[in-house]
Amino acid sequence: MTFEVIGLVLAGVLVVLIAIGLPVAFAIILACFAVIFFQGSVNPVIAAQRIYAGMDSFSLMAIPFFLLAGSIMVAGGLSQRLIDFANALVGR
Repeated sequence: MTFEVIGLVLAGVLVVLIAIGLPVAFAIILACFAVIFFQGSVNPVIAAQRIYAGMDSFSLMAIPFFLLAGSIMVAGGLSQRLIDFANALVGR
């Protein structure tokens, strides 16, 4: 199977999934699974295991906690006080 056909399948499925309102991250995952099924050279169970193993990373856990800490700082007013403090130290 040529790369052009695989690329057309990937792009076509991705555009259709995004057009029906699926979030982009899930659309990319499902489009990749569609190519895996269409190509037939890789076992889809192995692909799912690799995706889970890639997400099961200690360093990736820092991202949602970083966002949570930022939300808490904004809600409590700490971020504005930090910006005011930095402006007082260095000025404009």
